[in-house]
Amino acid sequence: MRVTGAKKLQRQFRKMPKTVEARLKKSVRTNTEATARLAKALVPVDSGELKGWIFTQYDENGLVGSVEAAPATKEAQQKARAVEFGREKGNRGTTNPSPYIRIAQQHTGKKFQRSVKSAIRKGLKEATSG
Repeated sequence: MRVTGAKKLQRQFRKMPKTVEARLKKSVRTNTEATARLAKALVPVDSGELKGWIFTQYDENGLVGSVEAAPATKEAQQKARAVEFGREKGNRGTTNPSPYIRIAQQHTGKKFQRSVKSAIRKGLKEATSG
């Protein structure tokens, strides 16, 4: 995937006022945690193992967050992927997909975008008026 304007965006982030950055970090954390809660509510529960695996992860500056379906072990990743996307002709048979991460992302995506725009707008307003 090619992102156009990434260097310009990085420059803009470096010049960003601290009020905007603080509001953005809060927005990213709030919406990422909401997505993780929704994924935990949607995950199919057999033993409860998948529900316990869902966690959030943030980069060092807090402006990027992600919802992870499983720990980084091979077995956990394979199991989470098999549930999310299904399995065909595996050594344990076939299964139908039961998506929970994708549905959570789709459900909270628009709200997340609006929240980020609002955080930027409010942060800029706060920075310029105060």
